Amino acid sequence: MIAPDRDPADAADPPNTCVAILRKLCGEEVRVTLATYAGDRRIDVRAFASKPGFADPQPTTKGIVLPIGRLGQLIEALQHAEREAELKGWIKKKGRPNPLRSADPEPPAKPTLVDPDDELF
Repeated sequence: MIAPDRDPADAADPPNTCVAILRKLCGEEVRVTLATYAGDRRIDVRAFASKPGFADPQPTTKGIVLPIGRLGQLIEALQHAEREAELKGWIKKKGRPNPLRSADPEPPAKPTLVDPDDELF
């Protein structure tokens, strides 16, 4: 579920803004959150689970946090994974023919390689 768009003229955003929630079959959910920590802006993709004593699901250690400047690279990586999954026949994207059945499928783009010396956090 995508969080509804908000008017930027509204009051200032809270430090952490959940922008999407994906529910899992096991009762967990994955939340995509724009977060700040010590003044740094980040994208947080994290599993949340029910825990005794709490009304709402709580964050788990399963997830990733990247500087917001890396959001474009994360999106590109997920789009590459989507194309690969389509080529393998694991998924069929709505409105697009299955590339395995296409006469001349487009080759997947090469993934963006990340320099191991790049600072990730």
